[in-house]
Amino acid sequence: MNAVEVGKRIISLREEHDLGQKDLAQILSVRVSSVSNWECGRNKPNKVIINKIKKQFNYDISNENSNNNNNLGKKIKTIRLERGLNMREFGEKINNSSDSLVSRWEKGHSIPRQDRLKKIADFANITVEELMQETEESPHISVGRTIRSIRLKNGMNLEEFGNMFGVSKSNVSKWENGKQLPNKLRLKKIAKLGNITVDELLDITNYQELYELEKERNSLLEQEIQILKEQLNLLNKKDTSTKVSK
Repeated sequence: MNAVEVGKRIISLREEHDLGQKDLAQILSVRVSSVSNWECGRNKPNKVIINKIKKQFNYDISNENSNNNNNLGKKIKTIRLERGLNMREFGEKINNSSDSLVSRWEKGHSIPRQDRLKKIADFANITVEELMQETEESPHISVGRTIRSIRLKNGMNLEEFGNMFGVSKSNVSKWENGKQLPNKLRLKKIAKLGNITVDELLDITNYQELYELEKERNSLLEQEIQILKEQLNLLNKKDTSTKVSK
Protein backbone atom coordinates (compact mmCIF):
# COMPACT_ATOMS: atom_id res chain seq x y z
CA MET A 1 0.00 0.00 0.00
CA ASN A 2 1.37 3.43 -0.95
CA ALA A 3 2.18 6.18 1.53
CA VAL A 4 -0.75 8.40 0.47
CA GLU A 5 -3.31 5.66 1.18
CA VAL A 6 -1.69 4.87 4.54
CA GLY A 7 -1.80 8.58 5.35
CA LYS A 8 -5.54 8.73 4.63
CA ARG A 9 -6.11 5.80 6.96
CA ILE A 10 -4.14 7.46 9.74
CA ILE A 11 -6.21 10.64 9.36
CA SER A 12 -9.44 8.61 9.51
CA LEU A 13 -8.22 6.67 12.52
CA ARG A 14 -7.18 9.81 14.37
CA GLU A 15 -10.42 11.66 13.65
CA GLU A 16 -12.49 8.59 14.54
CA HIS A 17 -10.98 8.66 18.02
CA ASP A 18 -11.20 12.46 18.33
CA LEU A 19 -7.42 12.83 18.48
CA GLY A 20 -5.23 15.67 17.29
CA GLN A 21 -1.85 15.01 15.68
CA LYS A 22 -0.18 15.82 19.00
CA ASP A 23 -2.40 13.33 20.86
CA LEU A 24 -1.58 10.54 18.41
CA ALA A 25 2.11 11.39 18.52
CA GLN A 26 2.10 11.05 22.32
CA ILE A 27 0.29 7.69 22.18
CA LEU A 28 2.83 6.34 19.67
CA SER A 29 5.85 8.06 21.28
CA VAL A 30 6.82 9.88 18.08
CA ARG A 31 7.19 13.50 17.02
CA VAL A 32 4.21 15.48 15.77
CA SER A 33 6.13 16.12 12.55
CA SER A 34 6.25 12.36 11.97
CA VAL A 35 2.46 12.11 12.19
CA SER A 36 2.16 15.09 9.83
CA ASN A 37 4.53 13.48 7.31
CA TRP A 38 2.57 10.22 7.39
CA GLU A 39 -0.74 11.99 6.86
CA CYS A 40 0.66 14.01 3.96
CA GLY A 41 1.91 10.81 2.33
CA ARG A 42 5.56 11.82 2.46
CA ASN A 43 6.51 8.54 4.10
CA LYS A 44 5.01 5.58 5.95
CA PRO A 45 5.35 4.50 9.59
CA ASN A 46 7.75 1.61 10.17
CA LYS A 47 6.58 -1.87 11.21
CA VAL A 48 7.07 -1.12 14.91
CA ILE A 49 4.72 1.88 14.72
CA ILE A 50 2.21 -0.03 12.58
CA ASN A 51 2.11 -2.76 15.22
CA LYS A 52 1.67 -0.13 17.95
CA ILE A 53 -1.30 1.32 16.08
CA LYS A 54 -2.77 -2.14 15.60
CA LYS A 55 -2.40 -2.96 19.30
CA GLN A 56 -3.75 0.38 20.51
CA PHE A 57 -6.66 0.78 18.08
CA ASN A 58 -7.27 -2.81 16.88
CA TYR A 59 -6.81 -1.66 13.28
CA ASP A 60 -4.13 -2.64 10.77
CA ILE A 61 -3.51 0.44 8.62
CA SER A 62 -1.27 -1.56 6.26
CA ASN A 63 -3.83 -4.25 5.46
CA GLU A 64 -4.78 -3.95 1.80
CA ASN A 65 -7.65 -6.40 2.19
CA SER A 66 -10.48 -4.14 3.34
CA ASN A 67 -13.38 -6.54 2.60
CA ASN A 68 -14.39 -6.69 6.26
CA ASN A 69 -14.47 -2.90 6.47
CA ASN A 70 -16.51 -2.71 3.26
CA ASN A 71 -18.96 -5.28 4.59
CA LEU A 72 -19.44 -3.28 7.79
CA GLY A 73 -19.76 -0.08 5.77
CA LYS A 74 -22.53 -1.58 3.64
CA LYS A 75 -24.39 -2.64 6.78
CA ILE A 76 -24.13 0.84 8.28
CA LYS A 77 -25.35 2.42 5.04
CA THR A 78 -28.30 0.00 4.91
CA ILE A 79 -29.23 0.83 8.52
CA ARG A 80 -29.13 4.55 7.73
CA LEU A 81 -31.12 4.35 4.48
CA GLU A 82 -33.77 2.07 5.94
CA ARG A 83 -34.57 4.80 8.44
CA GLY A 84 -34.71 7.49 5.78
CA LEU A 85 -31.80 9.48 7.23
CA ASN A 86 -29.10 11.43 5.44
CA MET A 87 -25.50 11.22 6.71
CA ARG A 88 -25.79 14.32 8.87
CA GLU A 89 -28.99 13.14 10.57
CA PHE A 90 -27.56 9.66 11.12
CA GLY A 91 -24.33 11.09 12.54
CA GLU A 92 -26.25 13.22 15.03
CA LYS A 93 -27.88 10.07 16.43
CA ILE A 94 -24.52 8.29 16.71
CA ASN A 95 -22.88 10.45 19.37
CA ASN A 96 -23.00 13.57 17.17
CA SER A 97 -20.59 12.14 14.59
CA SER A 98 -19.94 14.30 11.52
CA ASP A 99 -21.37 13.44 8.12
CA SER A 100 -17.83 13.07 6.75
CA LEU A 101 -17.13 10.46 9.42
CA VAL A 102 -20.31 8.56 8.51
CA SER A 103 -19.19 8.67 4.87
CA ARG A 104 -15.84 7.10 5.78
CA TRP A 105 -17.59 4.32 7.73
CA GLU A 106 -19.86 3.52 4.80
CA LYS A 107 -16.98 3.47 2.31
CA GLY A 108 -14.96 1.17 4.57
CA HIS A 109 -12.24 3.77 5.08
CA SER A 110 -12.53 3.59 8.85
CA ILE A 111 -14.26 1.56 11.56
CA PRO A 112 -16.40 3.29 14.21
CA ARG A 113 -14.89 3.16 17.67
CA GLN A 114 -16.47 0.87 20.24
CA ASP A 115 -18.98 3.31 21.77
CA ARG A 116 -20.22 4.29 18.30
CA LEU A 117 -20.45 0.67 17.19
CA LYS A 118 -22.65 0.02 20.23
CA LYS A 119 -24.83 3.01 19.37
CA ILE A 120 -25.23 1.88 15.74
CA ALA A 121 -26.07 -1.68 16.83
CA ASP A 122 -28.65 -0.43 19.37
CA PHE A 123 -30.11 1.84 16.71
CA ALA A 124 -30.55 -1.19 14.41
CA ASN A 125 -31.85 -3.35 17.27
CA ILE A 126 -29.01 -5.88 16.86
CA THR A 127 -25.87 -6.76 18.83
CA VAL A 128 -22.40 -5.41 18.07
CA GLU A 129 -21.39 -8.99 17.20
CA GLU A 130 -24.18 -9.20 14.60
CA LEU A 131 -23.17 -5.82 13.21
CA MET A 132 -19.52 -6.85 12.88
CA GLN A 133 -20.23 -10.36 11.61
CA GLU A 134 -19.04 -11.00 8.08
CA THR A 135 -21.89 -12.30 5.95
CA GLU A 136 -22.10 -13.67 2.44
CA GLU A 137 -24.35 -11.74 0.12
CA SER A 138 -27.53 -13.74 -0.43
CA PRO A 139 -29.10 -13.71 -3.92
CA HIS A 140 -32.32 -12.39 -2.35
CA ILE A 141 -30.72 -9.79 -0.08
CA SER A 142 -32.07 -6.80 -2.04
CA VAL A 143 -35.62 -8.14 -1.71
CA GLY A 144 -35.03 -8.65 2.01
CA ARG A 145 -33.84 -5.07 2.42
CA THR A 146 -36.97 -3.79 0.69
CA ILE A 147 -39.20 -5.92 2.92
CA ARG A 148 -37.39 -4.63 6.02
CA SER A 149 -37.79 -1.06 4.79
CA ILE A 150 -41.54 -1.58 4.27
CA ARG A 151 -41.88 -3.07 7.76
CA LEU A 152 -39.99 -0.24 9.46
CA LYS A 153 -41.84 2.47 7.54
CA ASN A 154 -45.08 0.98 8.86
CA GLY A 155 -43.72 1.03 12.43
CA MET A 156 -43.92 -2.73 12.98
CA ASN A 157 -41.64 -5.16 14.74
CA LEU A 158 -40.94 -8.61 13.27
CA GLU A 159 -43.81 -10.27 15.15
CA GLU A 160 -46.41 -7.65 14.18
CA PHE A 161 -45.35 -7.81 10.55
CA GLY A 162 -45.46 -11.60 10.57
CA ASN A 163 -48.98 -11.61 12.02
CA MET A 164 -50.18 -9.63 9.00
CA PHE A 165 -49.06 -12.44 6.70
CA GLY A 166 -49.73 -15.45 8.91
CA VAL A 167 -46.08 -16.30 9.59
CA SER A 168 -43.75 -16.25 12.58
CA LYS A 169 -41.19 -13.52 13.25
CA SER A 170 -38.43 -16.01 12.42
CA ASN A 171 -39.89 -16.34 8.91
CA VAL A 172 -39.90 -12.56 8.53
CA SER A 173 -36.28 -12.50 9.68
CA LYS A 174 -35.40 -15.07 6.99
CA TRP A 175 -37.10 -12.91 4.35
CA GLU A 176 -35.24 -9.80 5.48
CA ASN A 177 -31.89 -11.59 5.56
CA GLY A 178 -32.45 -12.92 2.05
CA LYS A 179 -32.47 -16.55 3.17
CA GLN A 180 -35.83 -17.25 1.54
CA LEU A 181 -38.60 -15.50 -0.39
CA PRO A 182 -42.24 -15.18 0.62
CA ASN A 183 -44.69 -17.09 -1.60
CA LYS A 184 -46.42 -15.26 -4.43
CA LEU A 185 -49.54 -14.37 -2.44
CA ARG A 186 -47.49 -12.87 0.39
CA LEU A 187 -45.26 -11.03 -2.09
CA LYS A 188 -48.38 -9.35 -3.48
CA LYS A 189 -49.59 -8.38 0.01
CA ILE A 190 -46.17 -7.03 1.02
CA ALA A 191 -45.91 -5.04 -2.21
CA LYS A 192 -49.38 -3.59 -1.63
CA LEU A 193 -48.41 -2.59 1.92
CA GLY A 194 -45.34 -0.86 0.53
CA ASN A 195 -47.39 0.81 -2.21
CA ILE A 196 -45.21 -0.76 -4.90
CA THR A 197 -45.63 -3.50 -7.51
CA VAL A 198 -44.34 -7.05 -7.09
CA ASP A 199 -41.88 -6.34 -9.90
CA GLU A 200 -40.52 -3.39 -7.93
CA LEU A 201 -40.29 -5.51 -4.79
CA LEU A 202 -38.41 -8.27 -6.59
CA ASP A 203 -34.88 -7.91 -7.84
CA ILE A 204 -34.40 -8.97 -11.48
CA THR A 205 -32.32 -11.95 -10.30
CA ASN A 206 -35.32 -13.28 -8.41
CA TYR A 207 -37.69 -13.87 -11.31
CA GLN A 208 -36.53 -17.48 -11.58
CA GLU A 209 -37.52 -17.94 -7.95
CA LEU A 210 -40.94 -16.46 -8.66
CA TYR A 211 -41.29 -18.75 -11.68
CA GLU A 212 -40.54 -21.77 -9.48
CA LEU A 213 -43.09 -20.57 -6.94
CA GLU A 214 -45.69 -20.21 -9.70
CA LYS A 215 -44.88 -23.69 -11.02
CA GLU A 216 -45.29 -25.14 -7.55
CA ARG A 217 -48.61 -23.34 -7.12
CA ASN A 218 -49.88 -24.61 -10.50
CA SER A 219 -48.82 -28.14 -9.62
CA LEU A 220 -50.83 -27.97 -6.38
CA LEU A 221 -53.85 -26.63 -8.28
CA GLU A 222 -53.60 -29.49 -10.78
CA GLN A 223 -53.51 -31.99 -7.91
CA GLU A 224 -56.60 -30.38 -6.35
CA ILE A 225 -58.41 -30.48 -9.71
CA GLN A 226 -57.54 -34.15 -10.13
CA ILE A 227 -58.89 -34.93 -6.64
CA LEU A 228 -62.12 -33.05 -7.44
CA LYS A 229 -62.49 -35.00 -10.70
CA GLU A 230 -62.07 -38.29 -8.86
CA GLN A 231 -64.63 -37.24 -6.25
CA LEU A 232 -67.03 -36.20 -9.02
CA ASN A 233 -66.59 -39.55 -10.79
CA LEU A 234 -67.35 -41.38 -7.55
CA LEU A 235 -70.49 -39.30 -7.06
CA ASN A 236 -71.60 -39.99 -10.66
CA LYS A 237 -71.04 -43.73 -10.22
CA LYS A 238 -72.98 -43.68 -6.97
CA ASP A 239 -75.82 -41.77 -8.63
CA THR A 240 -75.92 -44.23 -11.58
CA SER A 241 -75.90 -47.19 -9.22
CA THR A 242 -78.84 -45.74 -7.28
CA LYS A 243 -80.89 -45.22 -10.47
CA VAL A 244 -80.25 -48.81 -11.66
CA SER A 245 -81.32 -50.29 -8.33
CA LYS A 246 -84.59 -48.40 -8.54
